[in-house]
Amino acid sequence: MMINLKNLRLAKGLTQQNIGDIVGVNGNTICQWEKGVREPDFQSLIKLATYFNVSTDYLLDRDEPLELSEKAIPIVKKISQIDPYLLTDLDEYIDYLIKKQK
Repeated sequence: MMINLKNLRLAKGLTQQNIGDIVGVNGNTICQWEKGVREPDFQSLIKLATYFNVSTDYLLDRDEPLELSEKAIPIVKKISQIDPYLLTDLDEYIDYLIKKQK
């Protein structure tokens, strides 16, 4: 279940259809995500995280809220444009950068 998505949506006074319009799906799909019947695809998850300024783990009820820094928001938006098959390469490169800075 995506309780955090529902809570974020309600806190902003938005309907499921409003969120669906933002993500590019119908309101019924948002309902299914919130009830745990289905989970969003990666691109939709990134759009939601960017819109609400939280982590994808938080949206999936796996983490505490993580506020994105102003510098991270444009990067997350760019990630949503990457071909899903290349995301593994991106993940490996991020791990490389983290190790390099230590």
